[in-house]
Amino acid sequence: MLPLSSVVPAGHRLRVTVAGADVRESARAETSPAPVYTVRRTSAQPSSITLPVVR
Repeated sequence: MLPLSSVVPAGHRLRVTVAGADVRESARAETSPAPVYTVRRTSAQPSSITLPVVR
């Protein structure tokens, strides 16, 4: 992931998109076998993303 800085006002939401490749990236290398991404959406096995917060 490339670094990114953004100010998100209180009460707003963020949308996260998970993708396996970026067609704009010309220096990417093919991997074999292809990676597998698992996003869990149940309360028993939730996925999470931790974002830094600057106050």
